[in-house]
Order: sequence, then structure tokens, then C-alpha cells
Amino acid sequence: MKRLLLLLLISAVLLPDGLVAQEVFMKNGSRFVLKNPRRQGDMLFLSVVAPGGTGSAEVGYKVGDVEKVEMPPPTAINTARSLLFVGKAAEAVKAIKPAYDELSPLRGIAGSNWDEAGLMYAAALQAGGQNAEAITILEQFDANTPKGSPANEIARVRLAGLKSPKDAEAVVRIADAAIAAKLGNAVTAEANTAAGDALLAGRSFDEALTRYLRVVIFCPGDRWLGARSLLGAAKAMGSLDEKKNCVRTLREIATSYPGTP
Repeated sequence: MKRLLLLLLISAVLLPDGLVAQEVFMKNGSRFVLKNPRRQGDMLFLSVVAPGGTGSAEVGYKVGDVEKVEMPPPTAINTARSLLFVGKAAEAVKAIKPAYDELSPLRGIAGSNWDEAGLMYAAALQAGGQNAEAITILEQFDANTPKGSPANEIARVRLAGLKSPKDAEAVVRIADAAIAAKLGNAVTAEANTAAGDALLAGRSFDEALTRYLRVVIFCPGDRWLGARSLLGAAKAMGSLDEKKNCVRTLREIATSYPGTP
């Protein structure tokens, strides 16, 4: 009955068609214009200019003494996302890597956008088949993002899928823990997609289909995951001999995602 409801709902779902640093805030109340961050161990070196002052110098601070930074997210994140969506993984990697490298000294500091850039960089690497490199990026999240945060959970879910692609039980267990944390649609979509991929690889087609449909129906905001999940659903339907639903889903992909892989 639940399956029938999900299949009926899918036809009704309409899926939606240079790094500039600013300020660093210290826990002691000091604040500076932030330029040229450099990391060495637990020390963060900055070219700083005190408000109202003249000149600049490189000053070192313990990372733990930095409260936050305020800066706009790099435009490279959206650029890479757009390139990834149309299947240009290599170009997406080239677009996001410079921003990620520039943000890396600020990893683990609130407001730095490092986590968002890292997730996009890892996604581009994975899409291009560079799984080992993607794992290296994602492994940094455990030490540099708060446990239980959305970015940390997404990284854990992706790592499970990359490290244990054939161990569906392990991937599903981590995915379900992330979903149970109720951290928002982005985490839920990532978790169900990873679970669907693992279940599909393990030939648990019925369960895989349910996972993919949950992404398509209940988390429609992410077009990249939406496209992947629709294709996964179509594969599962084909394996379950649900030919009419498979054809309908393939037609929806062709209509909703023209020009994509």
C-alpha cells in the first residue's frame, strides 16, 4: 500500500527547474579584517589590519581562540554545482578546488564555508570517479565539524557509501541514524540516496526503490540528488519487472533533466 502511494505521488511531483574574506572575530572580543589565512598545526596565521589602523602584518593565533569568521560563500560552489548537474565533473573539480584550497586554513571555524566547499569538492571528485580523493576530503569532516551537525552527518553517510559500497547493511545503518537525527531535508536526501545505492548494488530492489522515491517525493529541492534518485528508481523498477512505471520514470527524467547525463 505504501509502495502504491509512493508510485502515485511520483507522477505528481514537479522538481524545481572569487573568494572575498571579510572579518575574523576572536573569543576575547577582538576583530580584524581577514586576509591571507595560513594554517600551521593548531595555529592560524592572518594578515590583519586593526580597525582604524594602518598597515598589516602576519599574526598567529590558536585556532581555538577564534570564535568565527564572516565572509560570503564563494561563487565557485554554485558554479561547481551547475557543472556537476550537467555531467561536467572534471570542470566542476577545477572550479571548486581553488576555493576549497583557500578556505582550508579556516577549516573547523564557524562561518568559513569550508564545510560547504568541501562537500561540493568531494561530490565533484566522486562524480569523476576519483573516490580515493573524495574519501580523503570527507575524512577531514570528523575532526573539523561538530558531531551531529548536518555537514558532519552528510560526510559520514557519503563515506559509508564510498568505503563500503557492497555492505548495504552498514550503509543503511549509518543512513538511518542520520535520518533519525532530523537535521533537515538535505541530510535526509543524502542518506536515502546513499542507502538506495547500497541496496541497489546488493540487489535489494524493493527496498532500494522505496529509498529513492522518498528522495524524489519528500526532498525535491536538490536537483542533483533528485536526478540520481529518479534514475536509481528506474533501475530498481526495471529489476522488479515494473515496466510501465520504469518507462514513465525514464520519460520524466528525459523531460525534467534535459542535457544531463
